[in-house]
Amino acid sequence: MTKLPSYYMKLFYPVDAGNCLLQKRKRLRTSTYSSRSLFYLDMRLFKYIKKEFLASLLERDQIRIGTLFEYRKDENIERGDPLEGKGDAYSYIAKGTFENVTDIPYPFKTMIMGDGKNIRFVNCTFEAPFDVKDQYIFCTTLAPNKKNMESFECDRCFEIADLHMFTNRILQTLDWHRKLINPVIGGDMCIYSKTKILNIRSEEDMSQAYFLKEKRLEHQQEYRILFQTAKEDNITGQVMIVPGLRNYIREVKLI
Repeated sequence: MTKLPSYYMKLFYPVDAGNCLLQKRKRLRTSTYSSRSLFYLDMRLFKYIKKEFLASLLERDQIRIGTLFEYRKDENIERGDPLEGKGDAYSYIAKGTFENVTDIPYPFKTMIMGDGKNIRFVNCTFEAPFDVKDQYIFCTTLAPNKKNMESFECDRCFEIADLHMFTNRILQTLDWHRKLINPVIGGDMCIYSKTKILNIRSEEDMSQAYFLKEKRLEHQQEYRILFQTAKEDNITGQVMIVPGLRNYIREVKLI
């Protein structure tokens, strides 16, 4: 989970909650690669790629897995976002009295010291900036088209034919390179927001920070797959040979 740095409290009139509501999305379970029940959703994922890189994948099982922070430096306006993984977390309690600290909704309970009793909230807003930890990331789309492919400076597209095997083979290879701890895969559709504000009601909601993108990029219909990183802060993209990976994709012609 993402930890909230430098959180603080503000009291002011609440913003329109409609601007912060999360979109309905298909989510993948997080799991280690030993699981056989990870990818069960009826969705098709596609990847834009350059011709020479697709050839390397089909001929040698070679693929590159990038990192989230790489997109902060990417100058292509369709791929890059200097605020990738950054935004503001927001939550609001209009009024409430809670007998115990454990009854207080997240994230307000994180700010209560000790074992208080009968804690009263009136018009309280939680607001905190977040900046997530870097992660290995594999970006795909649910709706491929030629125009979007070309805007990514790519000329080929492939479909992941077996999502479970494709992602688990990559996870195993990353783990073999000792770049992971407690190897985990997670995935979700991206959230497109004008404000980059997350309306959070539970600690789990903070994981959505990895999927928050600018509203102008909504046409991409991106689906992200994340691979949990090691403890070190400075990770880099990995070009790897993943034995048998070519067996789990098929090239798609976009017209």
